[in-house]
Amino acid sequence: MPDSSARPVILVNLPRDLGDGLFCAPALKKIADFAAAQGMEIVTVGAKHRHGWAETVSGTTLPFHDTAAAPLPPQTLSRAALGFNFDFYEHSFCDTYPAVPVYQPEKMEVVEKDTAQFGAGAVVGKKHIFDLLNDCLRDAGVLKAGEKLPLPAMPDALTRDEAVREAQKKFGLEDGEKYAIFVPVCAANRPFKRWQIEKFAEVASHYEAQGITPVIIGGPAEAEKQTCADLAARISSKAKNICGQTSLGDIAALARGAQFTLGNDTGPTHIAAAGGTPVYTLYGYYNDPATWQSLTPGHTAKPLVGAKIQDIAALDAIAVIDTARSAAPRIAPAAQTPR
Repeated sequence: MPDSSARPVILVNLPRDLGDGLFCAPALKKIADFAAAQGMEIVTVGAKHRHGWAETVSGTTLPFHDTAAAPLPPQTLSRAALGFNFDFYEHSFCDTYPAVPVYQPEKMEVVEKDTAQFGAGAVVGKKHIFDLLNDCLRDAGVLKAGEKLPLPAMPDALTRDEAVREAQKKFGLEDGEKYAIFVPVCAANRPFKRWQIEKFAEVASHYEAQGITPVIIGGPAEAEKQTCADLAARISSKAKNICGQTSLGDIAALARGAQFTLGNDTGPTHIAAAGGTPVYTLYGYYNDPATWQSLTPGHTAKPLVGAKIQDIAALDAIAVIDTARSAAPRIAPAAQTPR
């Protein structure tokens, strides 16, 4: 058996954000398969919190080194033959390993003229990020000419009917109960990507009056918990605020059984789209849907290019959702399978 300590290594710098990680999941799996076929080893690097969700969304075991805590060991670095940087906003990874050919998606560009209005972080690209990832892997020889990555999707085991029913039961949803998911949170450092709480409340209340239970999700950060609590307080006691209580698998499974998801352009919203539910995401010029929108079937972007997200009216969102629901009524997968 060949000595594994002598195998060439592919380094992959993991993306910093969950939504970005979902877009990168097919690329991670392809690189892992390529490494195995070539007799190479893959080592993912970055901050520790990125590793768990990278494995979940890719459905692949990814050996990891926490470079935020300590540099790569010399014995690993000496075997590095190829690198990929999937942190779309930070390109110093290439400078960190100058002896290693590093491939990365074309650099995203800060829209300077929008900085004063929207703050640092207004980012656009010339293509959708998924197209940039395909280009990157072709340049590196991981994809053949004309070959494309499969679209991002959560692993099948997380969205099967049994998983949907288990998640619904876990969070107190009755068998056959109709519900919709609301994601009012977003990056703490990008307030321009967040829709107003009162508008989320108006939409949620509209559908609650139609017998659809609002389910509110978000991450474990205290700021996100407060945002979700504020939304729940504006609706009714029937709303289920499960912010900070869900795994990525829970989000995907709940979304699979939901009537729809409405959310900001953030990780849980993209996970919901990959889970296979109609998703309505709020976009503006500064998070251009041409670059960032989910690509899974059933996803609907609500782009107002050149306008602030905060200028989108609640009635606009309701009109888009109602039109889509009239055209394709939602029958949750869990309701189709006899108990």
